[in-house]
Amino acid sequence: MIQLIDVSKSFFQVNHEIQVLKKIHLTINKGDYLAITGVSGSGKSTLMNIIGCLDQASLGDYYFNDLNIRELDDNQLSETRNQLIGFVFQHFHLLPRLTALENVMLPLVYGGVSEKHRKVLASEALSQVGLEDRMAFLPTVLSGGQKQRVAIARALVTKAPLILADEPTGALDSKSSELIMAIFQELNQQGKTIVTITHEKEVANCAKRQILLKDGAIIEER
Repeated sequence: MIQLIDVSKSFFQVNHEIQVLKKIHLTINKGDYLAITGVSGSGKSTLMNIIGCLDQASLGDYYFNDLNIRELDDNQLSETRNQLIGFVFQHFHLLPRLTALENVMLPLVYGGVSEKHRKVLASEALSQVGLEDRMAFLPTVLSGGQKQRVAIARALVTKAPLILADEPTGALDSKSSELIMAIFQELNQQGKTIVTITHEKEVANCAKRQILLKDGAIIEER
């Protein structure tokens, strides 16, 4: 599904080059469950942003389903993100004035799906994460674990084959974290490809594969 070939990423500050990623070579197959680990500043988030088509590599090639991502224009990148990738963030990124159902419907609005069909798909996604009784609730009355399940439902609603999760349990208590990881494992068993960033050993151990980043390079894979 995904192949990164000698991917490097640099930023420039006051005429000084800061190399964040150094010749990353990584293959992610359909149905993989990969955890990206490493200390703060190791390049985890930058790598996730490149995989999620939110940022471009400075050097190297990135292939997603045989498409060379570096050759896509902004509209094609936006379409790729909307249709092929579901995002789950540490702090949920839910709109506070929208209900759980309306939050989950948002990616479908951008995808041009009719309102009637949006409601059906969003209801199905919320039921999939056990929130069929919370669809009309605003985020302010949901627990942290429930908010994250809404975020997961939002990632699922477009039927995207790839789920990217950035510290998905970082803002949760241990019980909620266990529930979220169980959902990810079930989704992976159903065929979803999952890539997660985490600094938590317990979360990383739920994945089938782990890579360790240090100073922008992969130094270990298991």
